[in-house]
Amino acid sequence: MIVLLLMQSQGSGLSATFGGSSSSYHSKRGVERVVFVFTIIIIILFFLSSIANFLTY
Repeated sequence: MIVLLLMQSQGSGLSATFGGSSSSYHSKRGVERVVFVFTIIIIILFFLSSIANFLTY
């Protein structure tokens, strides 16, 4: 999950990372979109498994 998150911020500079605005906007296409959607799915699964683990104890 950490690797997927780091892969997404690869194109942004430090100013965009710390709240600065990006100079251009682009839509996600191709592999970038697949990685984005896969990351969201992994985060949701991690969240749900954490809640399930908490409720079992």
